[in-house]
Amino acid sequence: MFAALGCGSSDGKSDPGPSIAACNTYCDKYIAAACTDSVYTSADECKNYECSDLPQAPAICQGKIKAFYDCENALSPADLCADVACDSKFNDVLTCSGG
Repeated sequence: MFAALGCGSSDGKSDPGPSIAACNTYCDKYIAAACTDSVYTSADECKNYECSDLPQAPAICQGKIKAFYDCENALSPADLCADVACDSKFNDVLTCSGG
């Protein structure tokens, strides 16, 4: 998802591990929240869509991606379902670039 949103290709210097871990946690929490209008039907579907492109994001994006998912992971289930509390962090991800 994030590679498609403008983060570009990997610069070979970034460690996507922390952003992937935060993304995986987000997916688990999102499914557990049982949102009424859920985008995903399973944690695996979420992880496939949300997390699978993260290794291709350049280093400058990795910290911003992790910060976004950390923000989401700190939310209550209701706020997680509302999906607006971390918009500024998401905008940071959308505007990152690898140069």
